[in-house]
Amino acid sequence: MRLTKHIGRLALAALLSLAAAGTARAQGDGPRAWLFAPDGINAVSFTWMELSSNYNFAGDILIPNADIDSDVEALAYIRYFGLGGRFVQVQATGIFGGVGGTVAVPPGSGFPLPPGTYNTRRFRGFGDPIFTFRLGLAGAPALKLPEFVKHKQGVQLYGFIAVAPPLGEYESTQLINLGTNRWSTRLGAPVVVPLRTGLTPTYLEIVPSLTFFSRNDDVAGKAAERTQDTLFVGGWATTPPLLSTWLQILPVGVETALLQPRAPGPTR
Repeated sequence: MRLTKHIGRLALAALLSLAAAGTARAQGDGPRAWLFAPDGINAVSFTWMELSSNYNFAGDILIPNADIDSDVEALAYIRYFGLGGRFVQVQATGIFGGVGGTVAVPPGSGFPLPPGTYNTRRFRGFGDPIFTFRLGLAGAPALKLPEFVKHKQGVQLYGFIAVAPPLGEYESTQLINLGTNRWSTRLGAPVVVPLRTGLTPTYLEIVPSLTFFSRNDDVAGKAAERTQDTLFVGGWATTPPLLSTWLQILPVGVETALLQPRAPGPTR
């Protein structure tokens, strides 16, 4: 009995550490975001990231010739339960942070601004929240903690949908924003492969996903249209966080271009 309780505590502690990993952003969710968990668990996670890239704050629009600094704080509530004998995860993630940087407009870019480098003001506020539903399709039954501890995990297949409504702060006069002013819906089929079990388990997570965006009718710079390649494949091989983590992201697309300028935008 003591051994069972001890193992249960270890499993629960490991689960809570896993729940804190990964934020659903387009560049990748991070390691340990899609692992199996017992039925009936509630978790709250906080993730903080300091990013420097040419992606927007939401991480789903590539802005060529930009240098953007973002700090992202994500607070998530996660609930694991069973539905028809299958594993289910629901998650609500609120996102807050700051963003700023520079955007270079080269000659002949088609963007309705004179060529040059534009410095954007740095501001803080709320980004678009994300609501996620994940269902176990194979190898992921709904298990209470005692059964979960004894369960030998095999290859797991999941399906998920993540929706981000346009609730973040957005101003069309700004080249860089916290919100996106359009809905996004992401569909995916994560595969988790246990490579090693025991006290130091290792997992391979492969996450193909496809994201659909609604139209933004008030784009910064008054560009009339955006095009995008939305397929993304991410892969992670993970071990417990205190030992080591190996990360590889394999993007197949995730690119956005500004086309068909309509009218002059903001001045420098």
